[in-house]
Amino acid sequence: MDIAKVYAQLDFHKKVKIALIIRDKTAKSLANEMDISVGHLNDILKGHRKSIKRRKQIVEILKMDEGVYM
Repeated sequence: MDIAKVYAQLDFHKKVKIALIIRDKTAKSLANEMDISVGHLNDILKGHRKSIKRRKQIVEILKMDEGVYM
């Protein structure tokens, strides 16, 4: 099994969850850094809110690869 191929197929929500685990952070701490509620963050992660600006912010805070937010 090639981990890179599996990771590439994951949706944004799952990639963020992995990044949070790797960095020993919680969704609550990420939401606090973004100055939004956890509910708002979950809406962004699940695709209920389509804010590219917020997705870019998540990628920057978690130091994820550029382009992951699309």
